[in-house]
Amino acid sequence: EAFNAYSSIVYIFAAALAYRRVMEKGKHMELMVIPCMMLATMGAGSFIFHITMRCSNEMILDEAPTFLFCASLLAWKVESMCRARKMNALPWHALTFGYVLLVISADVLFGKHDLYLYGSALLGLVEAALSVHLGKYGQGIYAIKFAASLLVAIVLLNTDETYRAIMPSVWILHPCWHVATCYALYNLILFNASLASVGIKSC
Repeated sequence: EAFNAYSSIVYIFAAALAYRRVMEKGKHMELMVIPCMMLATMGAGSFIFHITMRCSNEMILDEAPTFLFCASLLAWKVESMCRARKMNALPWHALTFGYVLLVISADVLFGKHDLYLYGSALLGLVEAALSVHLGKYGQGIYAIKFAASLLVAIVLLNTDETYRAIMPSVWILHPCWHVATCYALYNLILFNASLASVGIKSC
């Protein structure tokens, strides 16, 4: 757990670097400060969660920012797409919010951690698919890096969760999951910043 805790600090460094890169783009970057703050909060929450030896009360600090990070960026892109197509975005926002609330509640209140793992993976894959779809409107290389890194991270986490009890040596996969996820979300911020800088004109 000590290694897991200290590897969580990479999120905070990545958030600071992403914030610097985003601010260099100048105008229309105000909203991109939010995911940078969420990424730093994820690192702090994950650190507290692991340093307290996985106490369940601290789990919400680890999980809620993760969902809010992905959900906020997903909502921003959906909003932009709906505006371009003159559609009502409210039903899609309600669906996303309900999904996030359901999965977090199931884990925190009822201990359904598997639902959180697969629920967060599904949300991330939707985010990845939408990012790749919108790649031509921004710097698509960041979307590709995000999608590829996310898939690697999902494999690492699921392998760790599945085999940790019978193969304790796989503990190293969890710090690797932190690094892979951090790199994925860092690229996701940069991709969304590239979209914000040019605007999504047609989807």
